[in-house]
Amino acid sequence: MSLESNSTFDESFFKPLEKIDTHAHFKNSLVSLYYDLTRKDSEEDIIDISNKFGEILKCLKKNIKSDKYDQMSYVFELMLLYRLIAQTRDAECGKGERKLTYMLLYNWYQYYPILAIYAVKVLVGVEFIDSTKNTFYNIYSSEYCHYGCWKDIKYLCGYVREHSSKGENDSFIDSCVLIIVDQLQKDYKKMNEFVENTKYKKNTRLSLASKWVPRENSKYGWLFEKIMYEWTLREWPFILKSAKSNHQYSLALTKCTGMFRKILSNMNRILDTMELKQCSQNWSSIFPENINTYNFVKSKNALLNIKNGKVRIHKNSEIREDREKCSQNFKKFAYSDKLFENISITKKNKYPNGNHDIYGCKTPMRTDCSKIRNIPISYYVKKAFELLENDNIDELESSLLNRQWSQAIRYFNLMDNIIPIIDISLTFEDLNREPLYNAIALACLICEKSSLTKRLIFVSEETPVWVNLIECEDFISMIKVLKPLSVGSLINKSKSHCIESMKLILDCVIKTNMTPESVKKMTVVILQNKVVVSQHRKIKSMFMCYDGNTCYRPPFLIYWNLSSKSVEYLPAELKNKHVAIISGYTPALINNLCFIGMEYVRNQRPYDFVYNILNNERYLLMEKLFTKILGDSQFLIKKI
Repeated sequence: MSLESNSTFDESFFKPLEKIDTHAHFKNSLVSLYYDLTRKDSEEDIIDISNKFGEILKCLKKNIKSDKYDQMSYVFELMLLYRLIAQTRDAECGKGERKLTYMLLYNWYQYYPILAIYAVKVLVGVEFIDSTKNTFYNIYSSEYCHYGCWKDIKYLCGYVREHSSKGENDSFIDSCVLIIVDQLQKDYKKMNEFVENTKYKKNTRLSLASKWVPRENSKYGWLFEKIMYEWTLREWPFILKSAKSNHQYSLALTKCTGMFRKILSNMNRILDTMELKQCSQNWSSIFPENINTYNFVKSKNALLNIKNGKVRIHKNSEIREDREKCSQNFKKFAYSDKLFENISITKKNKYPNGNHDIYGCKTPMRTDCSKIRNIPISYYVKKAFELLENDNIDELESSLLNRQWSQAIRYFNLMDNIIPIIDISLTFEDLNREPLYNAIALACLICEKSSLTKRLIFVSEETPVWVNLIECEDFISMIKVLKPLSVGSLINKSKSHCIESMKLILDCVIKTNMTPESVKKMTVVILQNKVVVSQHRKIKSMFMCYDGNTCYRPPFLIYWNLSSKSVEYLPAELKNKHVAIISGYTPALINNLCFIGMEYVRNQRPYDFVYNILNNERYLLMEKLFTKILGDSQFLIKKI
């Protein structure tokens, strides 16, 4: 189908809406939803967000039908929510949240099933043809942005099965099965061409759909049966039709299952996946250069043939030889520069035609940092904590971690006058320490890239303190300073202490006689998992009404939500300028601020900030699909 956008939207609708009195509820709901879309511990919190999101969709659908005068404004708001799907799943420049994305998709399917199905296709990388340009939008195209991958089909179906009253018989699951079988058929055709003509190998690029088809005896065996049955109906219907009795039909299905498994195995051989070689005990043929850093980190002990800090002993001589050879290859690779040789530094984009969006670029933001972008930033802190637990620190492991961190932060740009505040409150009973690990990692990253000295504020034992990291030469040494303070975060704090932290900054401003203009140009990132009521208003009042002759405007404040629980209210009101809100565990958004510069962002309100994130051209394909499927408003009224 053609993706050329024949949108009937007026250009004015693609700017932040000025009718706050009319659309204030949606703005507040969108900002609250975006702020609350962080990785959750409990299913109850996800259900709570799901109910709120469902109400937003329900309200918009009702308004589109009933309010003909302002219909296009509501359509535009609906389109922003459609873009939110891609931004939530986008692992490179968005939040990289899978389960929350499945929640959004499932709600979309309740109200707009066609749009939900096409959103799934975009996430996994299905080809779309633009007939006017005769080009393909697919996962290999430079015009296509990577949001998700084929494993999303499996886990999305699992989410729907768990939350739908129909279980595995939900029609959304059937639609997902059709999507993956369509792709398997395309890959099957390519595989046959590859077999017939070996010269075709260079141009043969199979998708990873076959890799992520669930195995027959796994937790998702029920999904395998659905995929296999759909494949059989398309490729071998005659086998099932030949059955004359129930017993013969059962034998026919068994035969088709074996044939289908063989096809998947052949596809995986062409894909040359690491997992296939591991299962076939062919470890020595795993080439280090062909796996990304995250896979190496995840399977490092297995690849290095280590168990509990010691070399594994294999009785079988062939297996022992194979594993030792693999270990030698990866030892040379892990402690050399080859691990990072394909990493490049992101360059600042220019502003074309003076059109400044939040990312500062008209073209989709892309990087060549695929080797490191999939590693969760919390991994570095968690690994450093583990190394520091031992009295005798493993020098090789420490050296590797320091080099991994140094190379990873090359992906991020320098930031002017920025100070991080770590205000994470947990209890010793909290098993999920991810908010704390992420906060520390993000703070270290900001310190490394800030034009100010390497200083941050850490709230420990309900008391904010300045922490100086300027003498820390590497990542491990920074964590060595911060780790003792993190113990103070593991107490049952009932509130955030960001106001007290900002008081520390204000005291420093007064003591150093900073000018109001200098303070205004400062940026403070508050990494927190709890919010104080009227938090921003209290901070603003504190800066403007202290006992002195000079009236200060607060620094530009970025409230970064890392909470693993639902947030009841926002840290700032929508009308506030000089404030932004961010949420999620990925540092990509703080990096994206540098593409446009803080001066432009400082004048935005929270809604404008979220709007610009969603309106980035990286998510243009979502808008193209939206406008093409829904068409003009007359079609919208009839079909929605």
